Amino acid sequence: MLSSVILWSLLLIPLSTANRGFTKCKGESTTLNCLEPNNHIGGKVDINALWKKHSGERVIWKYNGDSQKGASFKNRTVELKEDLSLYINGCDQSDQGTYILCIDGKPCCEVTLLVRDSKQCQPKTTTEQSVRSTAFSMAKQATKDEKYLETETSLPNAYVRWVIYVCLFLVVFVILLFICVICVIRAYIPKEEASKNDKSGSKLLQI
Repeated sequence: MLSSVILWSLLLIPLSTANRGFTKCKGESTTLNCLEPNNHIGGKVDINALWKKHSGERVIWKYNGDSQKGASFKNRTVELKEDLSLYINGCDQSDQGTYILCIDGKPCCEVTLLVRDSKQCQPKTTTEQSVRSTAFSMAKQATKDEKYLETETSLPNAYVRWVIYVCLFLVVFVILLFICVICVIRAYIPKEEASKNDKSGSKLLQI
C-alpha cells in the first residue's frame, strides 16, 4: 500500500518540470537525478526502478531487490542509488543523451547528460593559466618600471648633493685661504716697521 502511494506521488510530477541537465567532461564521474528533493526515496521501501536511455537502451534496473545492468554497461561502473539516482563512473561521449527514470514500469522523470571532449575542457584551464601568467608578467614589469623610476630619480638627487658638497668645500677652502693670507700679512708688517725703526735709530746715533 505504501509503495503504491509513493509510486502515484512520483507519477504526478510532470516530465517537463523534473527534466534536468548535466554537463561533464570526458572521464569524469556523474550522478544523475531527476526527482524533486521532496520526492526522494530513502531506500527503506522496495520499489522497482529502471534507468534507460531515450533510445530505449537499458542502463540499470532493480526488480524485487535484485539489480542488473544493461548489455552496454556490463563492464562499466554504474550504480542505482537508494534515492534512485544513477551513478556513472568515467563518462564517455557515448553516454550523452536523455536518461529516463521509470518506476514500476512507468516513466517518472528524465534528465539530459552532455559529455564534452577533453580538448573542449582543456581551454578553460589554459585560459586561467594564461590570465595568471599575464597578470604575473604585468606585475613583474610594473615592479621593474618602479625600480627604474626610482633609479632615474635618485641619480639627479645624487648629482645635486655632490655639487652642493663641492661648493661648500670650495667656500670653506677660500675662507681658510683668506684667513691664512691675512695672518701672513699681519705677521709681516710688524717686522718691517721694527726694521725701519732700527735703521732710523742707528742713523741718529751716528750723527
